[in-house]
Amino acid sequence: MNRPLRVPRIPRILAAAGTALATAIAITVAAAPAHAASSTASFSASYGSTTGTTISESQLLNGSEGGYLTMQNLHWFPEEYGQLSSMGTQSVRIDHIFDDAFYHLVSENSSGTISYNFTDLDKLILPMVKSGITPFVSLSYMPAALGSSVYGPPTSDSAWAAAVTAVVTHYVDLGYTGWDWEVWNEPDNGGLFTGTEAQYEAMYAAASVAVKDADPTALVGGPAVTHIGSSWVGNFLSYLQANPSLPFNFFSYHSYSGSPFSGVSTAETDLADYGFSDVPVYVTEWNDSPSMTEGAGSGSDTNSSNGGASWAASQLYNAIGSGASKIFWFSPVDGYTPDDTFNGDLGMVTENGHRKAAGNVFWMYSQLAPTELSSTVSGANAGETDVYGVASKNTSTDETTVLLWNNTATDTSTSVSLTSLPYTSSDFSVTQTLVDSTDGNYYNDYTSGANADTPSPNENAPVVSDTVQAAGSSYSNTIDLPANSVSELILKPTTAATGSVATTAAPLYDDLAYGGAVTDSSTFTGYGWAPANLTDGQDHSFDAVNAGGTVEGWTSQADSSPDSTEWVQADLGSAKTVDTIVLSPRDSELYDGVGFPTAFTIAGSTDDSTWTSLYSTSDYNGGATVDGPQTFSVTPGSYRYIRVTATNLGAAIDENGNDVYRFQLTQLSVYGNGLPNGNFASGSTSPWTVNGSASVESSVVYGGDNAVTVTGADNGVQYTATGLSPNTTYTFGGYLKSGATGDPVYLGVKGYGGTETALPVSSTEWTPVWITFTTGASSTSATVYMYKNSGTAQAWGDNFTLQAGS
Repeated sequence: MNRPLRVPRIPRILAAAGTALATAIAITVAAAPAHAASSTASFSASYGSTTGTTISESQLLNGSEGGYLTMQNLHWFPEEYGQLSSMGTQSVRIDHIFDDAFYHLVSENSSGTISYNFTDLDKLILPMVKSGITPFVSLSYMPAALGSSVYGPPTSDSAWAAAVTAVVTHYVDLGYTGWDWEVWNEPDNGGLFTGTEAQYEAMYAAASVAVKDADPTALVGGPAVTHIGSSWVGNFLSYLQANPSLPFNFFSYHSYSGSPFSGVSTAETDLADYGFSDVPVYVTEWNDSPSMTEGAGSGSDTNSSNGGASWAASQLYNAIGSGASKIFWFSPVDGYTPDDTFNGDLGMVTENGHRKAAGNVFWMYSQLAPTELSSTVSGANAGETDVYGVASKNTSTDETTVLLWNNTATDTSTSVSLTSLPYTSSDFSVTQTLVDSTDGNYYNDYTSGANADTPSPNENAPVVSDTVQAAGSSYSNTIDLPANSVSELILKPTTAATGSVATTAAPLYDDLAYGGAVTDSSTFTGYGWAPANLTDGQDHSFDAVNAGGTVEGWTSQADSSPDSTEWVQADLGSAKTVDTIVLSPRDSELYDGVGFPTAFTIAGSTDDSTWTSLYSTSDYNGGATVDGPQTFSVTPGSYRYIRVTATNLGAAIDENGNDVYRFQLTQLSVYGNGLPNGNFASGSTSPWTVNGSASVESSVVYGGDNAVTVTGADNGVQYTATGLSPNTTYTFGGYLKSGATGDPVYLGVKGYGGTETALPVSSTEWTPVWITFTTGASSTSATVYMYKNSGTAQAWGDNFTLQAGS
């Protein structure tokens, strides 16, 4: 279909129930006081009876990012890989890889020699791989060196094949094989391919052979048409039938409708009719609607039934039995109108990195056990797309999971009774998480003004019930499913004491400067620049966007000499403890790192009059252009105002052929997280103490530019926080990731006047972990740590924070 996003570049933690062995699982959901239940339903299943279906993350948990012009900023999308990993994302489809406006991959010199430069594409792909997400590459669009139009066919199919060979070979040489390669994107869309079907078929033939020659383990396919009813489908399959030697490993199409997988059976029939019954079907873009401008609060912005959380839950389940081998949600991250956090875009994550309600549903599916149990749903509105659920088990861990959704506008009450559970010899925990109009819904936080926190208070699906039940084979309860809600239960063996388990909200990484008033020595307003943009939470700059205005930040007026003094400051509203300051430079494609000073000071004040120097430099970064956010760990102190004063503005900026000098920042962020350098953004482990061996790396991160990493047993980092208050509750948290499933890394706290506590993470996906502890009667310090005490795998940690309160 004619989707508006692809336009040319414009130049410029968990808990439980049970009794004797039985043979069925039944679940009933009841209304909570805040929701008057209007209907009832029941869900029943048998732990001992399975459907024979495997719930596969590699089938369901994929995204297709497409051609947002925001992708031209090579920092923006990779910054979200940690967030996408924490949601269980397995693969991300990218396109425009050959388009000159994006990654500048192919060029031709004056003598007609073709050359390849992978620098920009690697910035997108290599961090993705290292974050545990597999690239799915759409071979599109046409560079000027190979054709006369970005959306046209090549002038030479052999030159096109050579370019494809170069790309695949490049990644094979780096050790990456077996990826999916799709030939073009929506060739039946006249706005995205101006050639004929015959020209596309020739392109496919050349590219498919090139892919397989370069990597015999790769999978190649197409045609990625706009919809399954496209007339191109039959013609393409007829062409392949007449050319049986051509590689054809998957058939792909796009689907935007209320029932996006209803066309899979048609695809299977079409494939069988042409002798390709063994070729798998991929839906490489899907959502409820292709529109990315339906208005704030629509689509995946919320928990709604039109592309939101409850609809996504129902459709992901439909996909399990649809026959599709892989599906790709459009899109992982919003980007169509980056100057407007919510505008009805289709992402799992907002343009500035917050998880949306639909993103929480993908996380919930990543928590499901792999073996589906037989189930029956009855009651009002019972049905896969309305009120329904899925139960599953993992026999190696004895974990049982149940996911329920109410994709209707009516609160629904469902009774829960699980039987035949494998917990006759151990107590077991039952943990419930929820997404509804408030819980797990960043849109609600956003409209309430809670935007400085990361995550915001209700952004991630919260634990709404956590219990430990006595050993037994059954569990029963009543659970409320409010209108358009999704709820998940996870049951697993535990040695914890029976009863209710106190739940604690995750600690926040809170930007104290968010929304703060900005004053400066001089300023320019217009074209995306404004003082208020310095503290608006948007830490990337975009010189070109699909819709809305360009996004920049704050800039001084133009100066004629670099040896000029310019300053800017943010008002935190009141005096607050500060230990970290982050200066985000202008980082758009054409102006990456410009406007960042080489000589400057950072100072703090309580009265906007007397200033304390926090950092000073006369030759920052050796005068070289900076790359990404610059983080400064400072001596903790209480300040209301943070000022940055530049005395050398760095390199000249070319503006319409004239060299000028400006002080420019996309964002000024201020933190007081109790742990200096808790996100290791300084590029060093200091002031953390290294136990054994540990280092900082930039290729695998949860957020920002760096994370700490260790490999093998007896390695870790720790920090002793001082100045704590006795008899006070604190929460220590962060994100951990293991390099191998089942090989744990621990987050822990000790030396606080209580029992040492450590929690393991054995997942290869970024996982939030937090520990709440209370200091002893005379304790004023605590040692927090990340440590591996066994195993050989590599592990990572990021965004550690320590906060008072529970």
